[in-house]
Amino acid sequence: MRDTVPDRIGDLDVDYALGLHVAVAAAVEYGLTGIEVGDEWLAPIPVEVLIQARRAVRSGVGLDTVLRRYIAGYTLLEDFVMDAVEAFDVGDGSTLRRLRRVQATLLDRLTSAIADEYCAEQERGRRSSAQRLGERVQRLLVGEVIDLSDLRYELDA
Repeated sequence: MRDTVPDRIGDLDVDYALGLHVAVAAAVEYGLTGIEVGDEWLAPIPVEVLIQARRAVRSGVGLDTVLRRYIAGYTLLEDFVMDAVEAFDVGDGSTLRRLRRVQATLLDRLTSAIADEYCAEQERGRRSSAQRLGERVQRLLVGEVIDLSDLRYELDA
C-alpha cells in the first residue's frame, strides 16, 4: 500500500509506519471476517484503524492519502479473494456479486469511520490547551474518571 500511495511525511515517522502495519492487518482481518459472516455483519471498526487515523493527523499525513491507502488495500484484498474463488472454483456469478457487495459495504463503513476519526482528531488539535484543560475539569466535576497525572494539582483531599 505504501508503494501504491507513497507519502514521504508518514513514511519518515516510525510510529506511523509501524502503526500502519498493525492497522492494515486489522483492516484485512475485518474484511475477511465480513466476507465469512456476510451481509448482516455489523462489527465495530477495529480500534487499531481508528488509532492509526489519529496518528496520521499528528504525523501530518493527509486524509486523502489515508483513504487512498485503504482503497488500494481494498483492491488488493478483492484481487486476492477473486483469485481464491477462481482457483477453487467455489462460486457462480451471484456469489461473486455478493462478495463484492459485502466488500464494498465494509470499505464504505471503514472509510467513513476513518474520515470521522481523522476529522475529530484535527478538531481536538485545534483547541487550545486552556480549552482542553477546561473541558477536562468540567468532566472531572461531573464525576467522569479522567487521567489526572498531568494536571499539576493535588486532588487527593
